[in-house]
Amino acid sequence: MKIIGARPIACLLALGFWVVVIVCFLKMPSFFERFQDQRSINVLAWASLVDSSYFKKFEQATGIRVYITYFERNEELFVKLRSSGGSGYDLVMPSTHTAELLQKEGLLKKLDKRRLKFWDKLYPTLLGHWHDPNNDYTIPYAWMVYGLAVSRCHLSGEPTSSWRIIFDKDFVQGPVAMLEDAREAPMIAALYLFGSAENLDEQKLEQIKQLLEQQKKWVAVYTDLRAAQIMASGVASIVVVASLDISMAMRHNKCIQFLVPHEGSFMDIDSFAMPAATEKEEYVYEFLNYLYTSEILAKYVKKFAIFPALQDVAVSYENFPFTGPDRELLSRLQFFKSSVPASRFTSLWVSLKA
Repeated sequence: MKIIGARPIACLLALGFWVVVIVCFLKMPSFFERFQDQRSINVLAWASLVDSSYFKKFEQATGIRVYITYFERNEELFVKLRSSGGSGYDLVMPSTHTAELLQKEGLLKKLDKRRLKFWDKLYPTLLGHWHDPNNDYTIPYAWMVYGLAVSRCHLSGEPTSSWRIIFDKDFVQGPVAMLEDAREAPMIAALYLFGSAENLDEQKLEQIKQLLEQQKKWVAVYTDLRAAQIMASGVASIVVVASLDISMAMRHNKCIQFLVPHEGSFMDIDSFAMPAATEKEEYVYEFLNYLYTSEILAKYVKKFAIFPALQDVAVSYENFPFTGPDRELLSRLQFFKSSVPASRFTSLWVSLKA
């Protein structure tokens, strides 16, 4: 048997050493990248409310990387969290109805409010509502009111602040744009007919359907994302819309006025919440304390024309009948809350649109 000498063994060891060194060198960037990514959070948010370009200062100061994914509808957010069991994201941004559903599914983590430095600066009127009575899971970020955007330049006389101008043929002054939402549109009709969208039985649902079928005669378009374009094009001079979806257009079009009908209306709150599966609470709290500074929220007010939840961020938008969520305004507003199953509203809507 041939004996291998010491020199060949040393050469093999040296070769092995340098192979390991080269492999480590090549793999080092990805190793550090994975290490750095551990100091990161994944955020799922509305594109119309959050802009990642304002995160750079936070990332530089803390070393925490913020990855953001945008969604367009609450249903999309709900499906993503439900299908993953709440994993994959560290911070999400549901509206009131979706926030309640996520809590029922056990997909949200309870908040430690002691770690939120801005909590006392939030509007008290935006806390303690039906979807989260003690705000154990949600932090209000922005709020909106549903109402009527009217183009005074295309209407004769002063517009009537009433749902009649979209539902009563004797008051309608031209084509209108109605919400494209199987839940919200019937509930607005219910508010007009009965003063409330709660406790709707089959008889009331049939009356709602009849009203919406009658309204179809003067509805130019059903939409929930193109209110500004519709008004600018002249397709409709009256649009049922959330304040958030028209406030930016109102900065540039002084003809548009926002009305809160005297019969009352609806509101919604977009909040931040932590998915139950996140293990990065420390980084999330740091990010929230940065995001809720008046300096950063003021930038979002300027960019998106939002109504923020922080009291020390002033807003003043022309042709809006409100600037803050005061108790008088909220006394005239409801949430889109109903005991009617979503499938029943969908059935009504499909029948209406058929």
